[in-house]
Amino acid sequence: MIRRYAFSALAEPMTPPESASAATGWTHRLRIYYEKNEGSIAVLSFICGFFFDVVTVERVDSWYTICQQGLYLALIMTALLQMFFEQGRPPLDLAGMRAIRRWYYEYRSAVIHFFLGTLLNIYTIFFFKSSSLLVSASFMAFLVFLLIANESKRLKSMGLAFKFGLFSLCTLSFFAYVTPIFAGSPGFFA
Repeated sequence: MIRRYAFSALAEPMTPPESASAATGWTHRLRIYYEKNEGSIAVLSFICGFFFDVVTVERVDSWYTICQQGLYLALIMTALLQMFFEQGRPPLDLAGMRAIRRWYYEYRSAVIHFFLGTLLNIYTIFFFKSSSLLVSASFMAFLVFLLIANESKRLKSMGLAFKFGLFSLCTLSFFAYVTPIFAGSPGFFA
């Protein structure tokens, strides 16, 4: 096949006529739209995700909710530990992997980010509903800050230390409300 080059400063190869329709397909157009509007889409996704969690989160003592959060925490811990032990090693050759494994390595940070965001949403909702605002205002403000920080590119790029910090807070929050459920009382003398 003969390649023709456009007359531009970058001299990028032109797409052959037979693949021109594939390059302008709906996925390509969607990717271009996302790249142009990434900030707006991120804010809209954050707001929609928060309100989705407000509507869909069941009671704090629901076994479904507890199991879902336990699964999220286990998946986050597994991925973070794997990333921790891979530090300092040469990068993996993704091209030689099977599709599902390649997908995992390409998107595991995004999946961790999604699960942490969901857990922070849930804990913010639970703690907001369960206590007086006067008593928990500073902790609620801190949780809201972390919820927003989880969406920040700058803080996402801080690496594993920030992710482990969020994971630790989510684990502590999980056990802070699950332990009294399993114990049957909020304290030793109650």
